[in-house]
Parts: sequence; C-alpha cells; structure tokens
Amino acid sequence: MDSTVLAVRAITASYGRQLLWPTLIVLVALYIIIFGLSWWLAAVFHPLWWLLVLMLTPLFIVGCLAWGLCFFLISRIHPKLNKTQTKLTREIVGHITHIAEQVGTPKFIILGRIVRDVVFGTNLRTSYIGEITHEPGDAKRKFDELRKSL
Repeated sequence: MDSTVLAVRAITASYGRQLLWPTLIVLVALYIIIFGLSWWLAAVFHPLWWLLVLMLTPLFIVGCLAWGLCFFLISRIHPKLNKTQTKLTREIVGHITHIAEQVGTPKFIILGRIVRDVVFGTNLRTSYIGEITHEPGDAKRKFDELRKSL
C-alpha cells in the first residue's frame, strides 16, 4: 500500500481514538446520572420513575454498540507502527488539534473531514491533512518523515 495512504490512515485512526474515549466516558456518565436520578425519583415520589431507566437503557446499549463499531473500524484501518512512527503520528495529531483550537473548529468536524478523505480517497493535495501538511513548517516535515518511514 502507498506510504501516503498509510500515513493518512495512521493519523485518522489516532485522531479518532483520541475522540472515542471521552465520548464513551460522557455516555456512561450520562447513563449513571439518569439512573441515579430515576432511583431518587422512584424512592421519593413514585416507583413508576424506574420506567425512565427502562426506556433509556436500549438507547444506552445502542450508543455503546455504535461506539464499539467505531472503535472496531478505527482499529481495522490503523496500520502497525513502530515507536518512532507512533510518536510522529501523535505529534501530527497534536498539530491538527492545535490548529483546530486556534480556528475554533469542533474536533468531530475535523474527524469527519479526515474520514471523508480516507473513505473517498481524495488526492493528498486536496485533502484536509494535505492542506495542513502542504504549507512549509513543522507539520510538513513530520508528515514527510512519517510517510518515508512507512
């Protein structure tokens, strides 16, 4: 496989994993809060408040299954990397995150653009990572180094 494609896949998978864990934590925390609130409402007011938990549990399960599917897909596209390549990938992801914070773009929109580039196989020059790494500087040097090491 082309080294550019492998580099973009590694960056996409690392960025996606960076977003998946906080999503799972928020999902579980919301369910625990709703479960506790339903327990309290059932204890104080009426036992039928447990129906709230029964209604939201299937949504929680579907959310966990969607999270698991995303984690599985990210694991499938992530190429095997050595320590140097992993370090370069994390530095590039950190650079992308820094640019996103400066511009004010939500992380999920950036992930969507990167995933779209991977799925539809756009040219590196027109892809989001290509736009970032095309400009001379630290990101371009690190991306070229990662690409050459793959």
